[in-house]
Amino acid sequence: MNITTLLFMLFLMAGLLIYYLIPGRFQWECLLVLSAVFLCAADWRNLLYIAAVTGISFAAALRIEKQYSEESLPETGETSERRQIRKAEKAKRARKAKHAAVTAVVLLVLILVFSKYVPEALGLDLSKVNKALQERWLLLKLITPFGLSYYLLMAISYVLDVYWKRDRAEHNFLHLCLFISYFPLLTQGPISRYSQLREEFFREHGSAYDNLKAGALLILWGFFKKMVIADRIGVFVRRGWSGRQYGLNVVICLIFYGIYLYGDFSGGIDVIRGISECFGVKVTENFRQPYFSKSLGEFWRRWHISLGAFMKDYVFFPLALWKPFKVLKKKTKKHMSSRAAGRVAAAVMDLIVFLIVGVWHGMGSQYAGWGLYNGVILAFSTLMEERYAVWKTSLHIEESSGRYQVFRLVRTLLIVTIGWVFDCKDSAREAIAMFFRAFLLGRTDLTRIFPETSEAAFYLPILFAACLILFWVDLQHEKGISLREKFAGQSYFRQVCVWTFLFQAILLFGRTVGAGGFMYANF
Repeated sequence: MNITTLLFMLFLMAGLLIYYLIPGRFQWECLLVLSAVFLCAADWRNLLYIAAVTGISFAAALRIEKQYSEESLPETGETSERRQIRKAEKAKRARKAKHAAVTAVVLLVLILVFSKYVPEALGLDLSKVNKALQERWLLLKLITPFGLSYYLLMAISYVLDVYWKRDRAEHNFLHLCLFISYFPLLTQGPISRYSQLREEFFREHGSAYDNLKAGALLILWGFFKKMVIADRIGVFVRRGWSGRQYGLNVVICLIFYGIYLYGDFSGGIDVIRGISECFGVKVTENFRQPYFSKSLGEFWRRWHISLGAFMKDYVFFPLALWKPFKVLKKKTKKHMSSRAAGRVAAAVMDLIVFLIVGVWHGMGSQYAGWGLYNGVILAFSTLMEERYAVWKTSLHIEESSGRYQVFRLVRTLLIVTIGWVFDCKDSAREAIAMFFRAFLLGRTDLTRIFPETSEAAFYLPILFAACLILFWVDLQHEKGISLREKFAGQSYFRQVCVWTFLFQAILLFGRTVGAGGFMYANF
């Protein structure tokens, strides 16, 4: 069920009506039923995947908690022999808890691999496979589970949080099932943690007017970014993708794609957060003005924040404590200082993390290329940190100066924009070839992107004005100004004007032929 369709809006309104009419203690159960209906609208087999993922996570967390709870406490005046026995029992239970956590994580990753990557790697046409399967058994069908890439990471984070004693195990299976299947998050995240949503799900949400008002405004703003900016500029981006582009065509395509991706992805997240806030459930933000970043590392900490936080807490830090990396750091210490050895280990981990993020997006070489491109730059920056400091000192560069901050901003935008080439092509080789074609300025042909002068003259000013609005809003947020709080304190007339402007802009300029749903939906 695409969240941009009228059918979804009817589903949402009906769900909200029921949600606020029933007693507050049953609201979480209403969310669970709505999530099940949402999944069944795609295919009822999605419920089987949800049940499997929830079952694995639920059982593993309870087993881990059991091992921790049965640890014997030291006794007053215990003998050394008894102390040794108690330590041995504790080590045994720790091994059992670790085995339960590792088994659960492996099973969850295997579900992702066999559901998403194996069919893609084998080039299977699921429609043909299903036709052959259903000739023998009507109910047998292979599907790509809806939102699997998101809720599997959420399940993994839950199991590991219980194992690392960051969170307690959930003893109600349906409570955990709601966390795994909560329908707004299935479309494109954010990747949330159970500790963040536990209280949000199971408290009563009685203030319908305030929730609906706050949520609806965020939904409208998200659709403005998606339909007025992303969908419209997407027309030019798709032309830039078609055939071979040269010179300024490539440059324009990459710049437009960066705007398109930000409008589509952040707009989708705003819609999701708005839908969730309509139910009174606040989820974590996923974007924090990434295009104001002054380094590549800062950019990715501001872009898809929940994925970055997951990779930091559940991949980067565990890798740092992994024995092979401790050995690597120990060996490098023989040839360099302790600080330099730490940077080498961090650089290697940056490469691994971004390669994992790239593969998480898909199996194609372009995804691995994107991961390596970003990982190599971050790793190189980590290794060169001290050298950069020496160069800045010798060149008398003041880090706090405005010119240097502008340089850092432009440099980051350039690095990020070049990296979008891997999103624009179907393989790493084609992406690299596209990058080098950007230098063939003599072969620029803007009519490939703007075939009709009248179209460009009409829509480009609208796009420019919409992007200026987006820039102003992000600039206010960058200054720490909460526009929604400020908006709530405005007069009724001004609030109506803002609502009317957003609604009319979407109606007038948000209808684009060929525009689909959000690009990360059902990822």
